[in-house]
Amino acid sequence: MGWTALALEVIIPSLLGQGSLYGGDIPFGGVGGFFKTLFTSPGTFFSYLRADGRPFYVWQIGFTTGWGFLLSPEIALIGVLVVAENVVSTLPYMHQIPFQFSMPLVPVFILATVWAISRQSSTMRRYVITGVTVTCAFVSCVWWGLAPFSHESAQPQWGPTSAAVRSFSALEKRIPANAVVSAWYLFVPHLDQRTQIYLWPTPFDSQNYGLFKNDGQRLPVSSQVQYLVLPVYLDSSDDASVFAHISSYFKLVTSDNGIGLYKRIKQ
Repeated sequence: MGWTALALEVIIPSLLGQGSLYGGDIPFGGVGGFFKTLFTSPGTFFSYLRADGRPFYVWQIGFTTGWGFLLSPEIALIGVLVVAENVVSTLPYMHQIPFQFSMPLVPVFILATVWAISRQSSTMRRYVITGVTVTCAFVSCVWWGLAPFSHESAQPQWGPTSAAVRSFSALEKRIPANAVVSAWYLFVPHLDQRTQIYLWPTPFDSQNYGLFKNDGQRLPVSSQVQYLVLPVYLDSSDDASVFAHISSYFKLVTSDNGIGLYKRIKQ
């Protein structure tokens, strides 16, 4: 708890300017309102906990290991505050297992389940609980995973040998390694080895940037962007309107398979 306080109050603010990006996701108006509602209006509080799929999230978390850790829960309790934080948050992604907020729980509950199995008094009990755990893990992967046999298996936006990938690879070679780039979201992971890379339409219309205090603003660094990597035909009306305001500053260098490389021609 001491280390957590030091990290949130000293270390992280020294780097980001505030302790957490998610402090605004505490329900009922913040910490004070949270505890006030808990003690003065518990019906409202528990109605909130039953909403937005929170009970299902808790059930999913336990089912992925067959709830075996309950037989010896001391290690699983390491993750109880993370579960509580995810459940009470107003941010929906925090109580949905596909997102990163649940990742710290994975090693905790797996190790807790292994420990619980090891503590059983007979070999037969260990075999049975292991069988239940493996079965639940497999069923969870089928229902909610991204394996090839899952209901919602992961699919590439473009196949590795597709024409679009070959076109982008050729286009990428024309961008200097030290150039400042703003790129469409599918291209950013392939261009982010540089010092300055922005997720379009940032920095011309800031979105999901920094501490989210500049959303909708044009950042001063926009004058430094040298290249744009965008679909030639932007689907989003907002993206199209942003590009319309800056199009005279950039020239289309090349395009292929609907991917355009634009280079700045004037400040």
